[in-house]
Amino acid sequence: MDSQALGIVATIVINSVAIAWTIRETFVRHGQTKELQESNARLQNEVHRLSVHLNQEIVRLNRLNDLTTDLYRRIARENYRFGILFPGQRKGKTGGIATDSLINELSDCLSVLEGSIAEMKAIAKVIGDAELLSLIDEFRLGVPNFDTDESMEQWLNRQNEFGRRATAVHEKVYKLLQAATEAA
Repeated sequence: MDSQALGIVATIVINSVAIAWTIRETFVRHGQTKELQESNARLQNEVHRLSVHLNQEIVRLNRLNDLTTDLYRRIARENYRFGILFPGQRKGKTGGIATDSLINELSDCLSVLEGSIAEMKAIAKVIGDAELLSLIDEFRLGVPNFDTDESMEQWLNRQNEFGRRATAVHEKVYKLLQAATEAA
């Protein structure tokens, strides 16, 4: 074999090794690209799932906020009306047509109260926040009574305490909303 033929065989061997190495690298890169695509798809699914969860959390918190506001307004309005229109006569002594009308309005108000509190507690349990659940329980316990014979000062103090408890629920909900939106 002469040196020219030996050079051609060496070139062929070197080119074959280079081609085999390139083919191997292409397969490795193809596998890595496929893994990267699969990883990207899993990541996109997880981001979507977390986004949906975050959106649901924000919707729940906004609903809780709306319920708290509605309850506070409804109960406070009925209590103020009841206390101002009938001070010292809170044990059903209002007489006649006013009693029937007042009883209907108060029973409507109390049924909304119980339904809304139940929904608020359910939302707090779904969110999994024990402090929020405790604040809702305090809020419920702070609802002023409609049938007491206390002084106007005592009655107004209870109204103020009820407002303070409603504010505590709102503050907690807004903190949770802030945390949820910052996480996004």
